[in-house]
Amino acid sequence: MLDSLSNKMLALSTMTLLFVLVVLVAFFQIQSEQESTQVEINYLVDLQLDVDSLKGELWTYKQKGNSLASGKLNEIQDSIAQQLREKDAVLGIQLDDVQVMNESLQRLIKYEKQRYLSDLNNKVVSDRTSFKVSGILYSRYSSIAQSMTEELAAIHKTVVKLHKEKLQSLIFAAAFWLVVFAIIVSAIAWLVLYRFKTDSNAIKEAMIALSRGELDTKVQCKKMDSEFKIMADFFNQMSESLRLSTVTRQELEDEVAQQTFQLKHKQEQLLFLAEHDPLTNLLNRRAFDNKLDRAIQDAERKGSKLALLFIDLDDFKIVNDQFGHDAGDHVLVQVARRLEDCSEGNDFVARFGGDEFVICTESANEFHHVLLKVENVLSMVARSIEFEKQALKVGASIGVSRFPDQSRCKEDLIVLADEAMYQHKQSKDTRVS
Repeated sequence: MLDSLSNKMLALSTMTLLFVLVVLVAFFQIQSEQESTQVEINYLVDLQLDVDSLKGELWTYKQKGNSLASGKLNEIQDSIAQQLREKDAVLGIQLDDVQVMNESLQRLIKYEKQRYLSDLNNKVVSDRTSFKVSGILYSRYSSIAQSMTEELAAIHKTVVKLHKEKLQSLIFAAAFWLVVFAIIVSAIAWLVLYRFKTDSNAIKEAMIALSRGELDTKVQCKKMDSEFKIMADFFNQMSESLRLSTVTRQELEDEVAQQTFQLKHKQEQLLFLAEHDPLTNLLNRRAFDNKLDRAIQDAERKGSKLALLFIDLDDFKIVNDQFGHDAGDHVLVQVARRLEDCSEGNDFVARFGGDEFVICTESANEFHHVLLKVENVLSMVARSIEFEKQALKVGASIGVSRFPDQSRCKEDLIVLADEAMYQHKQSKDTRVS
């Protein structure tokens, strides 16, 4: 019956409502009993006051014996009789004996009044005789009034005792049912809390295990509430789906490592392409400028010298025109390899564009070392290049500029080397012509 959280909460709210109703009914009954007790006690107190007033008037009647006192006595007697006639409106008070006493007292007073009036009319009553008779009657009156007082006191004690017992019974019954409902409400609340914590912890532990990559994790839902069973079934379905559609952790790590390697390789390729000529793989002009800046700074710090060799190929256009651009590209690649072979130490080579190349060398402390470098380059470039069983030949014109002998400015060094190369090419053309 209580196999779901909603049913448990409904039972808890129902028992709580019944608990409140029991409290309200108990307070209402206790309040009603107190009011009933108060009404009966007030009734008895009023009746006792009238009896006390009756006793006082009887004493006055004894002393005076006149019609005025008798009239007041009759009024009190009638009030007592009226209250006794209304006794049915008061709960549980037995006043039959008091009513009989009051009726006897009424008859005595009526008899005494008739006798007194008869004697008064016949003028046979003397003061002494009247006093004697009144004294006897007063004793009987007082005796009856005292009996009424004692009876009312006994009834008062009985009423208090009965109502006390009723109140004790009501309080005991209310306390019993309050304890019963409190135990039931506490038990249901504890059951709700226990099952909620147990079920939620089971799902939480399964989610933690799934977050660690344990794709075969399942929630055991045999004793769960129906709401948590639905969540557990959904989680198990999701876990099974993930297990079937998701790679393992090792596979994921391998894939990540492979992708990282490929990305790093592509990054290196992009960086290489950004700084190198795509045909010859030499430094491009932008990369050469940056590297020349650093070389100049190092040379200034060390106090060393640099030399720039600006190289332009001779007869390269003839190769392109006669054998095609593929032959020209092949020549450029081979020349680039030979220029790299001529480099040593911290030398670096770049393709400036077309058939122009630049070499920066640190072997420039002595000028004859620079001349040896130039002769070596000319010799290497002048060697024939095989292309599709054809021997291709090109020459080279070289211009040189030196740091810091000629300039300390990078741009000036390049311009000076370019101008020197142009002069070298012009001189060769003049000799040929």
